[in-house]
Amino acid sequence: MKNPNRQSIITQAAFAKRLKVNPQRITKLIDAGIIDRRPDGRLNFEESLAKAQTYLRAQEESQALHSGKNALITRKLLLQCERLQIENDRERGKSHEKEACCLSLMTLLSGASYQLHGLGRRVMARLPELPRNALDAIDNEVDGTIDFLKSDPFFREADEMMQALMQRAGVKSLEELRKTQTEAV
Repeated sequence: MKNPNRQSIITQAAFAKRLKVNPQRITKLIDAGIIDRRPDGRLNFEESLAKAQTYLRAQEESQALHSGKNALITRKLLLQCERLQIENDRERGKSHEKEACCLSLMTLLSGASYQLHGLGRRVMARLPELPRNALDAIDNEVDGTIDFLKSDPFFREADEMMQALMQRAGVKSLEELRKTQTEAV
């Protein structure tokens, strides 16, 4: 187990690789003053990750009323930061309650699914001149995207855990489960 107080100093390329993004995206965050580069050109991993998360959360809040590519990219990058934070905490001996993490993940997937399922109707409302079959095509693409997300092994494992938790708690929905979890605290 690593020392939880030790700071990790890494290169920009290593930070991008751990975050699973293109190094140019990290350069943009540095150039925008969101992430600070040390005098030796390297990054403090924990500090950079925290600052990236703060920035992305603010971006996500400002995009909350919008859907589209930028909102999805922001959300994806924020999730990657959160995943990396969890991995880093685990390496440092800080644990997260798996059930709470799975509940958060499934709540996120449920919310994203709800938003995506309304996409076709929102597009059709803005562009009424589109043919009716455009709605079917959009709905089919949305269903394919959601199925792709749900097919990820991590999501499947979280879903299985949530189903077991819901069964143990005697509830039928994530909302009910969230309420029982909140009341228990």
